Amino acid sequence: MPEPQFRSTDDRDCLVCERLKLTMRLLRSILFWSALGAVIAALSLPVFNAHASGILSLPATVVQTNQANTYTAGLQNFSGVPWKPAASMVGSLPAASAGNLNEVYLITDGTSATDCTTGGGSTRVWCQSNASAWAAVGGASAGSGTVNSGSTGQTAAYASAGTVVSGSSNLSIRSFGAGFDGGGSALTTGKTTYYTIPFACTIAAYSITVDTGTVSLDVWKVATGTAIPTVSNSILTGGFLALSTGTALHSTSTALFTTTTVSANDIVGINLEAVASATQVSLVIQCNGSV
Repeated sequence: MPEPQFRSTDDRDCLVCERLKLTMRLLRSILFWSALGAVIAALSLPVFNAHASGILSLPATVVQTNQANTYTAGLQNFSGVPWKPAASMVGSLPAASAGNLNEVYLITDGTSATDCTTGGGSTRVWCQSNASAWAAVGGASAGSGTVNSGSTGQTAAYASAGTVVSGSSNLSIRSFGAGFDGGGSALTTGKTTYYTIPFACTIAAYSITVDTGTVSLDVWKVATGTAIPTVSNSILTGGFLALSTGTALHSTSTALFTTTTVSANDIVGINLEAVASATQVSLVIQCNGSV
């Protein structure tokens, strides 16, 4: 190839400059794309591949808007952002089918917490497709349970899903009472301990314990107010709650009580009516709540 003919040294210098400019542009382009690749790798950004047809190919791990996305592994953590479920009225639910098996909608116009077929109400119900119908989810699908209309703070016992045990006796047991301690010396009569009972209940039994000897106890009660009860407010008749043999007694008899009803905030006094030799005495009165 013959040497190019230059009219002057300036012409030769201009050609060298152009070649240098092209080389610098090429180097800048290489550096730019290398730096961009490093940034993409550092940020773990998805890479888009172009088909020969000119259509971009998305990686399988990219979540697509308005497309079906399937998650098969990993924790999907939405704790830092609001989450909006699919909501629908009963009349707008799609027909249950194999195509929407296990899909869940929040019904906004339900008539009960266990029904997904009747709208027009204001109850919100989670409903799931079982391929043939929409069924309420949340453990109440039995729909036949009955919960007693008890007082605030009462506890219901569940025998099975949707079935409530009415008034389990173990849940209703409460108690009040008093303890007397002579500090190693024999107790003397006349001591009284007072309590305010914060709940309503019905006396059902009582238990007495002593370390030795015998004891008789009286029970006084008045309604809530500004004065404690006295002997004139005794709720026993024909005798006292007594232990004469052994060191422990449990009785379910309420025959000595003139009343077994205790109202919330009644004031009770436990009086040590008679005692012999005992240095420690306790009385526990079982008083069942109205669960």
